[in-house]
Amino acid sequence: MAPGEGAVAPQAKGMTSDGPTAYMVAQGVIFLKRSEEPSAQRIFKCRRAVGTMICTTGRQWSGPAGGCWAEVDEARCPAEAGWVLVEGPGFGVSGPLLVTRKLGEDDDAYQDIRIRWCKDPPIFECVMPMHATIGDLVKAFCSQTGLSPKETIFTKGLPGKAPNGSGTRLPMDYTSPKDVLFNHMTIREANITDTLNLVYVGHFDEDYDLKSDEAAPGSAAPRGAGQSQRQSSSPSRRPVARGSPIATPDGGDGGTDERPSARATS
Repeated sequence: MAPGEGAVAPQAKGMTSDGPTAYMVAQGVIFLKRSEEPSAQRIFKCRRAVGTMICTTGRQWSGPAGGCWAEVDEARCPAEAGWVLVEGPGFGVSGPLLVTRKLGEDDDAYQDIRIRWCKDPPIFECVMPMHATIGDLVKAFCSQTGLSPKETIFTKGLPGKAPNGSGTRLPMDYTSPKDVLFNHMTIREANITDTLNLVYVGHFDEDYDLKSDEAAPGSAAPRGAGQSQRQSSSPSRRPVARGSPIATPDGGDGGTDERPSARATS
C-alpha cells in the first residue's frame, strides 16, 4: 500500500461526527454561525418557536470555552444553514438551547412548560428534561426575563375566591401549599399539567426586562441597542420571553437578533 493510501484524514480539533441529527428548540431562541466553519466569529441570534425542529448532519464542534455547536443539514433546513449552538456558556441563557427530542417521541423525557404572570397569555415557555429541577427552571426563566431567582416562585394553582361572594380571588398568600413548587423538586415530581403561575415577591414592573436589543460586549451598538425592553404592566401586552443578551463569547460567540455581532478576540 502506498504511503497514505486508505488513511482517514484526521478531524479538526474539537470535531466529532456521531452526534444527533435532529434537535428541538427548547427556549425560543437560537444562535447561528452562518458559515461552513464552526470557528467563524460572527454569530446571529434568532427567535424560533419552542418545539421547532432543526435537522443536523451529526457533526459537532466544541468551542474553546465549552460551547457545543451542531452543523445544520442545509438540505433539510436551508433557512438555518451553518452551525447552531446546542448549549454553552456566555450567552445569558441558562440550560440547553436545543434538546434531542422528536415530536411525538420521548414524551416521558421532557416537559413543555408555560409560565404566566397574573393571567394569560404566558410570558415564558420552554422545554425541560424531566430530571431537571424547579431550581433549573427558575434559572432559565430568570436569565431571559431579568427577574430575580430569589424572588421567583411558581405555583400550579391559584387561590380560591373570596367568601364574600364578590367573585374576586384571594391574595396569592392563600395559595394551597400543595400547589407551590419548591426548587429541589424535579420536573417529574412537580407533575405539571397546566400553565404555571408566577408569584414574584419583588417589583415585577421594575425588574422584568428582556434586554433583547443589547449588543455584544465590545461591539458598536446599533440604533436603539442598549435600551432594555421594559414592558407595560398589562400582561396581555408582554411578549413571550424568547432570548437574552449575549455575554462573554465562546471562541467567537456573540450577537443580537438577526444582527451580526462584533468579531470576537478569543
